[in-house]
Amino acid sequence: MDFQTAEINSEMQIHVDSVHGTEFFHKSLARECRLPAKVRFVIKRRTKDLSIEYPRARTRDASLTTLKMRYNKLYGPYSVDIFAKKAQEILSSMADANKLMNHPRRMFVRKMWLVREIFELFEKSMGLIVERMSKMIISIYERSVGILDKARIEKTAYGSKIEAFANKIIILVERVHIQLVDIIAGNAKFLKLLTPTLLLSYATNASPYMVAKFGALSWIDPDTSAIVLPHYNFYWTEFWGLFFKRNFKVSEELCIYIAEYMPKYLQGETFLDYFRRTYDASNGRFLKKGAFEIKKCTKNANNIQLCTLTVLFDS
Repeated sequence: MDFQTAEINSEMQIHVDSVHGTEFFHKSLARECRLPAKVRFVIKRRTKDLSIEYPRARTRDASLTTLKMRYNKLYGPYSVDIFAKKAQEILSSMADANKLMNHPRRMFVRKMWLVREIFELFEKSMGLIVERMSKMIISIYERSVGILDKARIEKTAYGSKIEAFANKIIILVERVHIQLVDIIAGNAKFLKLLTPTLLLSYATNASPYMVAKFGALSWIDPDTSAIVLPHYNFYWTEFWGLFFKRNFKVSEELCIYIAEYMPKYLQGETFLDYFRRTYDASNGRFLKKGAFEIKKCTKNANNIQLCTLTVLFDS
């Protein structure tokens, strides 16, 4: 039985940028040139997920017990609805834990206990999240980074017993974090959903395999590009060096020499520079076909001419 039934398309906002001036206005939009102008960029990605059906009845070929075992192996023990309900209950409890601010020790223990609950849920249902809720991969990754940074410091403030308790939960979060890194590194569609800030965090202290697919990104901020480039070049030089050595009867030195020219060049540039390079905003025409889709909306607000450009990339 195939548990995947249909494709689900949605969008995810990954960045917002604002600039002043009329450079990015189409001529037909700049109706009142005497007014100060501001452009707000809203950058989004399309996401494609699959509808996953939990088995609820036997089929002609398999019993219900067999189907549930197959589902569990692929997607974990929960249907989409049950997973969402459990996750929402835990996240709501996390928000309630903030009411213990006057009791920091109790609040830390309560939050760490809930972290264990939510990350055990994530770990059990990772296959379901990847196939059905791809946007959640990014939010879990961001949450894991924040928890690891904060908990490693805060755990030492409340005594050895609480530190030991927190260490066990940190190991769980680290395990899930490694899972997430492998997922993001292995599929460029997840890499493309990272915000520029998260992308920089991901790239910092990254190993070469983690940045191998950075060439699939539309643009990379210069700071991130500078961090990534040595690891990116190393990975692909090694890859092509081994390929040439395995398939051609030439010396290892020559294989490495040729391989050094193979990696795709990663150009560090801001989003605005990328936009200028691919789209002529003043005339409303693409300089590079198929780069993205764009929607424009202009209005006057508080004597300022405001244009919102929604830029939509494929995943």
